[in-house]
Amino acid sequence: MVDAKDPVLALYYSLSDTLRNRDPSPEQLEQNLISIVQLHTMLMAIVENTPNMSGTYAQMNYQTKLSSIYHQLKQVEPLIEVNFYKFRWKYLHYLMMWFGQITALMKTMGYIGEDVVLSTSDVLSSDMRLPPVDGDSGPSSDDEPENMAGDEIDG
Repeated sequence: MVDAKDPVLALYYSLSDTLRNRDPSPEQLEQNLISIVQLHTMLMAIVENTPNMSGTYAQMNYQTKLSSIYHQLKQVEPLIEVNFYKFRWKYLHYLMMWFGQITALMKTMGYIGEDVVLSTSDVLSSDMRLPPVDGDSGPSSDDEPENMAGDEIDG
């Protein structure tokens, strides 16, 4: 049973629920980012204060993957401000990737079990290719290169 008093698990499950929203507002995306950063900070504090975790392969692997995701997220951020509906899918995709990395780290730490990972798998592997909503171009193809220079806004 989940300890409702544990702030890490409470934030984790709250974030798991909010990431299921397929039509997020700019404010919701911003709140999701804030929550992910808070959860990341809490986990890093636990890792740093756990003698056998600090500096382990799991932590280094997490930091390496997170660095890449964070860089991609920062590339999309200014584009969202220009055209929210066109670029929110990429932004949400990177938030979900970060959440997936947090889930993997929590599992490695023994914070959550295999059953928790399976119960959130619909969030972590959800299909982002939904029908467009209110002028939303929908998610872009996975086949296109990561270079966003081709995503210029047509005036």
